[in-house]
Amino acid sequence: MRTATIFYSDGCIHKHRVTGTTPEIRKQFSIGKLFYTDDSKINTVEIKALTIE
Repeated sequence: MRTATIFYSDGCIHKHRVTGTTPEIRKQFSIGKLFYTDDSKINTVEIKALTIE
């Protein structure tokens, strides 16, 4: 089990427990990928950086 630290465009930093190879993890959390911040699907944040430990 590894830890992916994700830095979002709104300044939030989240850590996720992940499995898989580095390319698989980078594909799942690719730089520039957008995520909705709420159920209304209006506000989004973008992944700005990713570290994998």
